[in-house]
Amino acid sequence: MEPIPDISKLNINDGATTTTPNKKPQQNNKQTAKVALLTEEQVKKCLPILKCEVKDCNIQMNLDHFNNSLPIHMVVNKETNDFVIVKVDNQELEEYQLIYSVPKIQPFKNEILIQQQKLSSTEGNEKEETTIFTKFNSYYISNKWNGMNIQVFKYNGTDGKLYISAKPRASPFIQNDLKSGPIIDLINEIFLRDQIEITTENDGNYLKFATNFTNVGGDDNNNNNNNKLMVPKLIESLLLKKEKNIQSIVFELCGNKLPHIVKYDFDIDLKPLFTISAQGGLIKPIIIVNDNNDDKDGQNQFVQYVTIETKEIKEEEEENKKLIKKIEDIKIQLLKENKEFRIVNGLSENMIWFNHFSQEGRVLYLLNEQGTLINHRQIYSIKPKDTEKSHWEQFDNGIQSKLLMTIKEMTEKSITIDKENLRKELDLDQVSWNRHESDICSLVLPPVISTPLSKSKIVITCGLPACGKSYFSQAVAERSNGAWKRINQDDLGTRKKCEDLLKQYAKAGHHVIIDRCNQDIGQRRNWIKMAASFGVSQVHLIWFTIDQSVCKDRIVVRENHPTIPKGDEGIAIIDKFITMFVPPSEFEGFASLTKVSSEQESNDLIEKYISTVNNLNETTDA
Repeated sequence: MEPIPDISKLNINDGATTTTPNKKPQQNNKQTAKVALLTEEQVKKCLPILKCEVKDCNIQMNLDHFNNSLPIHMVVNKETNDFVIVKVDNQELEEYQLIYSVPKIQPFKNEILIQQQKLSSTEGNEKEETTIFTKFNSYYISNKWNGMNIQVFKYNGTDGKLYISAKPRASPFIQNDLKSGPIIDLINEIFLRDQIEITTENDGNYLKFATNFTNVGGDDNNNNNNNKLMVPKLIESLLLKKEKNIQSIVFELCGNKLPHIVKYDFDIDLKPLFTISAQGGLIKPIIIVNDNNDDKDGQNQFVQYVTIETKEIKEEEEENKKLIKKIEDIKIQLLKENKEFRIVNGLSENMIWFNHFSQEGRVLYLLNEQGTLINHRQIYSIKPKDTEKSHWEQFDNGIQSKLLMTIKEMTEKSITIDKENLRKELDLDQVSWNRHESDICSLVLPPVISTPLSKSKIVITCGLPACGKSYFSQAVAERSNGAWKRINQDDLGTRKKCEDLLKQYAKAGHHVIIDRCNQDIGQRRNWIKMAASFGVSQVHLIWFTIDQSVCKDRIVVRENHPTIPKGDEGIAIIDKFITMFVPPSEFEGFASLTKVSSEQESNDLIEKYISTVNNLNETTDA
């Protein structure tokens, strides 16, 4: 275990504390007080609770906006997001409290139920393959609601009272903000729909709590129910004495007020998912099965709870295979329903995102006799093909590619590409636009060119390893009498060094070839924006489309490459790049896009670059 860091190096930084190296602090006109969030002893006390080392933790102070911005000091496990509360309202707790976080849902694979394993023979020399069938007492397939995951949990204050708060999956507390929306207000709206009043008759059933549910996130002076103690019915079990082992209830916050990829016919709701226990963080699904077959919108279709009673291996095999078949049928049916939904509503099959689905999928819980997960924190998603590829919460390559398709359509229709038209063409509501405006504009709007303008020309390469990028760029750099400079990350080691060298060359007026794989839109866009900041108005792209089999043949025999080994290991790296590679588009903002599909085409392009060296400052298209 690593030693506890010197607390003098633990400083408040955007709500989180990190260790800073010994170096002379920068001079600042404003003298900033360096405040240690927690002592060494306090941090050390949290490590065995979180089952991690100090390097795997973040030390934070966060405000609980659910409880009048109460300051909470905590230590967070960076891998699991579990956290230990050390101080409440700046007062250290006698007993630190571990809050288990919501695990990340895993995509279902057949291997989860049926595994092939190799076992050593009795002689110990040969290995024979055997089939292992996962054992479980029951399973629950629930609807996969599409929205924001909200964990409502309880913790103790130094006054002995309970506080109820809420958090999204990846951060300690919820809040109202421009990007995510008025989350606290939406939750409070739902809580106020159905509440139970605490009276002298039922007071003995409940734990003493301090949170005022009639005024979560609000102003006490504006509330008419301050004299009444109310409990939202949705989270009543958190406060019942008989259910004191329940630490959290997890919901999905979804509906038209918080738009995502699925279109719902209700404004906003909290859909209960599962509970998490205080002892061991055991997860138990909240089982809701529709027995009336009156589910008009199909949201509860395939939702079912099944108890498995098997005693023989043959029966286990049959049940597991039946479940795999059922899951495949669910995927097929949900895909069919989503496609029909888009046809009926006149929605595009190419630009699939907000409100383009009727179903996101289902969730599978494999349960033991106690009704908790057989594998701790393992929950599985069942998604049709279309929702597997579309999740607007992540501004990933798939979404970026679809955005560029929209830009293409706007260009073909002669629609001006600006913020107003983008929002209209993308059919985004205000909340959704606020959430992703900066990402969208950064990707599709042309960057501002700095002045003075540079005479430099910048070319970036893209393509798989061993496709000929370095062969081309080295030849041009060596034969151009210094007119072209080559920047190669394999030689320099990091992208940061490449960026620094590009800045140096651009300021000196050199022409530059950036020799990298540049396998996705974000990486390529980075160079366009950086060039603009140096006053370079045009960036050209050369895409090496050499067949992957040729690249693999080359990698097998290539010697002394600084980063990619030859042989099978190198082939595995190419296979990984293939899965990550996003083909470039003319709508990414390049001045030109040239494809090179053979060694001869590469040689021809080299000669073109060399022959035009003397005219580089006059020509606009290298």
